[in-house]
Amino acid sequence: ALKYYLNYRNNLAMLTKNLSSDNWLGLLLWKMVLDGISALNFFIGGKPFVLFHVLKAHFDFWKRYKYWKAERIKIKKTLPDSALFSESIVWQYFIKKKRTYGAMVDS
Repeated sequence: ALKYYLNYRNNLAMLTKNLSSDNWLGLLLWKMVLDGISALNFFIGGKPFVLFHVLKAHFDFWKRYKYWKAERIKIKKTLPDSALFSESIVWQYFIKKKRTYGAMVDS
């Protein structure tokens, strides 16, 4: 059960810290909508406890939002924009068949 909580919370934190898009907050909110759909799917599928853990993860994420935002600012200061990969890794890997980070960046 803790696995679900940590997975959802840490995913939101990771996105907040690392998304390179100027629309990162919109993407984060969209991720939260998708998390809600996922939680409902677990609920319907007979795992209602997952819904509780997803909600707890989201509330706890927002409690520490200032911390995650500060981490984002620190990362943005230390890395040049060129160091951030803003494309879909899934698209690059499965569709374009680029298997390494170097191959993805060179495209």
